Amino acid sequence: MDILFPNLDSTQLLLEYGKRWIDVDAKDQDRGDTALHIVSRNFRKNVQGTATKIIELLLDAGTHIDYVNNYGKTPLDQSSGIGIRTLLRSKQTPSRLKCLCAHLINIHQIPYDHIWPNPTALTTFVQLHDQPSSEDDDLDFGLFD
Repeated sequence: MDILFPNLDSTQLLLEYGKRWIDVDAKDQDRGDTALHIVSRNFRKNVQGTATKIIELLLDAGTHIDYVNNYGKTPLDQSSGIGIRTLLRSKQTPSRLKCLCAHLINIHQIPYDHIWPNPTALTTFVQLHDQPSSEDDDLDFGLFD
């Protein structure tokens, strides 16, 4: 029996029994993609809703929908089908306040290197929200006018 990835059963098992050790927002070394990027992009045929089920599992496990990869793309930017795109859009709003803050820090290029010169969990979090290529680039709340 062959297992093709991404695989719904494997994802369920990993998230259910390995949640203590798994970082659902881990990025691959090649493209900087999270699991959500990969599932959103690679499921051209959403066979029996497998892709949407895996995406729902990842979202329920706390994955960030707004993380960008090395090319500045979010999972929504790379989504391969209408069903997947619709699901991601429905889960996109409202964003978590900390995500909005990290996004604004990047958009307005607020310097924080002098506060945290060495990489920390916070600097990594801010970098993961760096400049998505979608229409969200004009996100502005009048805070810097």
